[in-house]
Amino acid sequence: MDLSIIKDQYISKIIENEDIFKKVEIGNYGQILWHNVAYMKDLDGNKIPCEYDISPEFAYIHSKPINSDSFTEIH
Repeated sequence: MDLSIIKDQYISKIIENEDIFKKVEIGNYGQILWHNVAYMKDLDGNKIPCEYDISPEFAYIHSKPINSDSFTEIH
């Protein structure tokens, strides 16, 4: 997937970190997600950790085909 669309956003610098990227999970709705890498404010204005996810639709729309010669298996 081409992440250049979010390259200048805070979150892109987080998921470009290989140790964090390896903690990716698939959510209940097919989304790609990382826990506790983004932040939001609660009703009192406190900054709290939350997940960051990429929806299947976003991933599909911004994906690029790869050829089988360059495919790397993820363990």
